[in-house]
Amino acid sequence: MSENLKTGAGKHKRACYVLANLKENMNLDVYVGQSKTVEKRPSSHSKKFNLYNMEPCANEQEMNHLEGTLWHLVKASVRANENHPNTEFCPFCA
Repeated sequence: MSENLKTGAGKHKRACYVLANLKENMNLDVYVGQSKTVEKRPSSHSKKFNLYNMEPCANEQEMNHLEGTLWHLVKASVRANENHPNTEFCPFCA
């Protein structure tokens, strides 16, 4: 995937992504997000993450649903983003 980001192959306009930072002391930080221009989004984070994965989404509803699901699946103790994504679309909160 990271090679795709460098070469521009496999472009996706709409996707959910997960950024993770596994530190030498084995502490983990995980950020869950969504973007309509996902290739540009990871570099806009001020904190540096060393792992990245994204899942393309067919439409806004799928993107919002997936982001809410991923946010809940990440343990709160390692979640880098404390603010819940749009609860209107969250399958856990709806």
